[in-house]
Amino acid sequence: ELKVPYYLLFYPDADEFTLFKLKDGNYKTVVPNALGRCAIPELELEVALLGKWMRFWFRGELVPLPADLLKERDAALTERDDALTK
Repeated sequence: ELKVPYYLLFYPDADEFTLFKLKDGNYKTVVPNALGRCAIPELELEVALLGKWMRFWFRGELVPLPADLLKERDAALTERDDALTK
């Protein structure tokens, strides 16, 4: 009764996933595109396996992981601090 528009089943041991979309009251499998990604056009997202992780692309760009964002932030802070001490 919730009518969830999409749901994702991820099987990490098998390196497989299936994305389902609600259509006409039934869930249909979303077929991956040529890049192996399943589109969620309403959100401008795609989802796919990368390595052993489920990853998301927004408008064609890979969404960074939180750890990657922290590394970028730390590098920027170090660069700023180095510039201030010169």
